[in-house]
Amino acid sequence: MILAIICLVLGIVIGAASIWAIGAASFTVLGILAGLGLAVGGALIVAAWALTADRISPTSRKL
Repeated sequence: MILAIICLVLGIVIGAASIWAIGAASFTVLGILAGLGLAVGGALIVAAWALTADRISPTSRKL
């Protein structure tokens, strides 16, 4: 559960920083890198959601 919280917090921080960087950089190389950072932040948020769902209802017990 701690790993899910860490992933969630990191995802939110990276996503927020990337949104701010996209707004500041616009259509430059830094904007493209900020878009990649936003994708990483979103992936961390989804990973936290998956870790939490697996902790609540583990699929390994159902197989």
